[in-house]
Amino acid sequence: MGRRTRVRRWRRRECVVRTPGVWEWGGDGANGGGPTGQQDKPAADQNPGRHRQHHDKPAHHRPVAPSGPCAPTDVDISVVVHDSKAGHANPVGLKLTSVGTPACTLAITSDSLALRITSGSDVVWSSDSCPNAILARELVIRAHKPVVYTFDWDGRRSTETCAQAGKVAEPGGYWAEAALIGADVHRAYFDVT
Repeated sequence: MGRRTRVRRWRRRECVVRTPGVWEWGGDGANGGGPTGQQDKPAADQNPGRHRQHHDKPAHHRPVAPSGPCAPTDVDISVVVHDSKAGHANPVGLKLTSVGTPACTLAITSDSLALRITSGSDVVWSSDSCPNAILARELVIRAHKPVVYTFDWDGRRSTETCAQAGKVAEPGGYWAEAALIGADVHRAYFDVT
């Protein structure tokens, strides 16, 4: 059976929905669907030859088990950040992908990840000053499916210990920067208006 035939048959299949005590078919009944509310047998039992294409579907594969801890240089980071309004929180997403192994584990802590918000040479906010902003997580990083770790920058300058809120960052252009300790810095540009 060719691909087009399988696609056509898949599109014509009736959708069976199970509600307590009632089997219902979707569609108009033109392709073998029964009346709504029929309670005797599910559609698969009434039309045994119609569901053979299930064998053509690819099998679900189990994810690869992590091989151990990720080396910082074996994790690619893609920084995702959007423009924001002055004084408003701005989430910064880090899409993490393994480039060294199919899967590995990564412990995100203030000792393993450095985050900064900069404008030119001005360091506006830093996780060195605000280590509690990095929420500790144990993540499984995979080669083909990024995992997203997010932190919220509060839109303010960091103070020495971040015990008190700093001044609101002025409107302008900024960079969100992220690096695993021992690896390269990754960054993305955004505007504060």
